[in-house]
Amino acid sequence: MPQMKAARVSDLESNARTSVVADILEKVQRGAGIAQADMLRNDHISSPQVSGYLSLMTKNELLRYDPELKVYKMTRKGDAFLRMHRQMGEFIDLIDEEIGL
Repeated sequence: MPQMKAARVSDLESNARTSVVADILEKVQRGAGIAQADMLRNDHISSPQVSGYLSLMTKNELLRYDPELKVYKMTRKGDAFLRMHRQMGEFIDLIDEEIGL
């Protein structure tokens, strides 16, 4: 049983990270580009964490950095990720309604 419990914790951590990525993409999309400092406002995430996520998201081509404007912008891949994340959320909501959660 301990392995099952660890897997659930890992799943929760993965879901939390995916949600942070989606939240960052939402902010970038709303602002049509956003500076790193602006991502820290009204969130419970530290500056080093934001830097790590931005690095990961840039490396995986979800975002690109515009050095002239000093902002991050969403890529097509980031837009597709965000759309899929929203669709999955809607699907999960439907399942929750169906089973009474």
